[in-house]
Amino acid sequence: MNAFVNFAKKAYDKYPGLAKRLGVFDLLTLPPYRPYYMKRIEKKMNEFLSGGITVEFEVTNACNADCIMCPNGIMERSIVRMEIGLFKQIVDELAAEKLPLIRLVFAGIGEPTLDRNLGEKIRYLKEKIPNVPVQLTTNASLLTEAKGKELIDAGLDRMIISFNGTTKESYEAVMGHMNYEKTMKNLLAFLPLRQNGRPHLTISCVRLDANAKDFAGLEDFWRAKGVQVDGYKTPVPFNRGQEKMKYQSKWAMPKPTAPRHYYPCRMMAENMLIHPNGTVVLCFVDYEEKHIMGQFGKDTLRQILATKRDWYERHKRGDFTHTPLCKNCTFMTEQVVAWWKDSYY
Repeated sequence: MNAFVNFAKKAYDKYPGLAKRLGVFDLLTLPPYRPYYMKRIEKKMNEFLSGGITVEFEVTNACNADCIMCPNGIMERSIVRMEIGLFKQIVDELAAEKLPLIRLVFAGIGEPTLDRNLGEKIRYLKEKIPNVPVQLTTNASLLTEAKGKELIDAGLDRMIISFNGTTKESYEAVMGHMNYEKTMKNLLAFLPLRQNGRPHLTISCVRLDANAKDFAGLEDFWRAKGVQVDGYKTPVPFNRGQEKMKYQSKWAMPKPTAPRHYYPCRMMAENMLIHPNGTVVLCFVDYEEKHIMGQFGKDTLRQILATKRDWYERHKRGDFTHTPLCKNCTFMTEQVVAWWKDSYY
């Protein structure tokens, strides 16, 4: 069964148009795959509900980029930065519960390095929850030598750099306000600062038509620059902005069209996304805070996890009335294989 799943994923990466026409992912909603897969989902979900989750901090929803696949530019939510007091309150509650957390992530819809207290927040996490890796996703535009040293000294374990193109033309076409030469200079200057392979470094490049020519030689491009990284990610975009976003991608997933196309969403299950005001939302598709699981300062961690369990049980029954964003989300199509992954991160 895993062999067929891997074949489907590789076929989609290489021949997305053909895979869509043949309905490769549609086959993964039928017996015998579906009942077999649901057992896998149930097993993983029990791990998540016991606390084996990723906690993601959106320390700010401000961003200095304008990526064509990201709805930050159309977001109506007020720009907020997470106050250090609220952050410590949340971390203290997480530490007190002693949950078997997978990782602690700084990401969300904003650029975390815009938060002047980011280094302090990383350090506090490492003090209070020392055995859980801390990860940062950044566009690296502000990753100066001083900032890099600060983050490493604070104890950062992992970094994902969003570098969405290997040429100036494709990179700036995707990332809007970003300057290719400046960001490349930052990245290359950061690499010698790493100590004993830390932080673990991944280059991420989203699959879009604007940078489609870059993927065949992606790893060779970075090797030619002498860049030694620990991994590459080439995620498929999805319709976070619903119909408001105008980017094009031949890899974009189709929307679900039948009840059998829906599986419980792993992102909702595995991830706890905390916005700067302490609100815990459905997932990163919910950038306007329409579907709220709870809010730190008002609700306890256990209450929030109980809501997560309830929403999962409803998803499992095919009930998405409480989360209508899911009904037209192309990310739901990816759920036919998503639960086989070790993690989304």
